[in-house]
Amino acid sequence: MQPRPNKLAPTREPLYESPANYAMAFGYRDVAAETWNLRECAARHSARPVRDVLEIACGHAPHAPHWIAAGCAHTGLDASMAMLRYAQRETARRSNKYARFVCGDLAAMPFQQAFDLAYVLLGSIYAPDTQALIRHFDGVAAALRRGGLYVMEWCVDFEPFVDYVDSWTHEYDHVRCTTLYRAEHLNRIEQTILETVEVSVETEGITREFVATAQKRVMYPQEFLQFIRQHPSFEFVGWWNDWNLDEPLEQAASINRPLIAIRRV
Repeated sequence: MQPRPNKLAPTREPLYESPANYAMAFGYRDVAAETWNLRECAARHSARPVRDVLEIACGHAPHAPHWIAAGCAHTGLDASMAMLRYAQRETARRSNKYARFVCGDLAAMPFQQAFDLAYVLLGSIYAPDTQALIRHFDGVAAALRRGGLYVMEWCVDFEPFVDYVDSWTHEYDHVRCTTLYRAEHLNRIEQTILETVEVSVETEGITREFVATAQKRVMYPQEFLQFIRQHPSFEFVGWWNDWNLDEPLEQAASINRPLIAIRRV
């Protein structure tokens, strides 16, 4: 009798090298509504009209076609060339127009042109330490025109010192996609965490697994406010719960997907 072979676990592949699977993992978002809310935030709080938009850590940039449809020029910045190639193809396919995509580090902000609005979503300010975080905000200030907004989703930690775990599952045309997110503290003095995203994609009984990890320096609410108050180029505008611009965080019973806006002065 032949021994049964051991069933090997799927080999983990780099998540950011597989943009289509990343897009499935975070496909729960209503990007049309999110784009509208970003435009509404600018309409209420920006001191200038929005024509040139910068998306930081844009990934596959699903919002880009909506900005183009609104008559805005969209530029996306990301460290993954695979993500940017996918974003360019999908933007052209969905809008029949091209956006601009730049491969680079968000701590360096390699731009000569200026923008009316900058935004970053899903807490994606991947600065590994305090100095990189400071360089990032200085770079955004240099890239924004006076009066423009920088809008951030979930970029301040409102539950300090708590390790966080979340998971969700979606099905798309017989494809089952399960995502596990973990944020674990590395150094509580330096305020650094290790962020891990694991994605499992099952198609017709075959499973592929993808993973991405990154170190991130987290910010806490009063620390963030103090930093912005002391920054020569920014002023604090407000923060709101769950993308609802009529629900300031001070009124929220629990905080989920908060938006934060600061203005270039």
